[in-house]
Amino acid sequence: MEIEISHFGTENPLYQECLNIRYEILRKPLGMVIKPEEKESDKEATHIIAIADGKPAGTVSLIGNRLRQMAVLDGFQGLKIGAKLVSYLEKVAKERGIGEVILDARFTAIPFYEKLGYECCSDIYHKIGILHRDMRKAV
Repeated sequence: MEIEISHFGTENPLYQECLNIRYEILRKPLGMVIKPEEKESDKEATHIIAIADGKPAGTVSLIGNRLRQMAVLDGFQGLKIGAKLVSYLEKVAKERGIGEVILDARFTAIPFYEKLGYECCSDIYHKIGILHRDMRKAV
């Protein structure tokens, strides 16, 4: 499987693919939508997409030093696409002089991030009705 990863801003047509993936994986299961204010804050972010064999497969965003909106479509999970997205994001962060990446992880995603070298740095808290913990990693 050929996987291409690239990054861009909201002006790129691939941004809509990122929104579609985020909606399908992060919002739809919770009965939520992507709000206009989220799209507005997206203008400050760098959006990263993984294209697997020509099809959008996963996405993640970097805003400042924060990893956010990580999602891989169900049909592409288990193929290390998520790990490749995070690695790419860390490379972009490092090139920008960012020394540490932080994120708020859904409780179920903590083992994934731990395998990539992230450490929990907060107590458990609720966000959008789901348990989360803050995590960080030096890059």
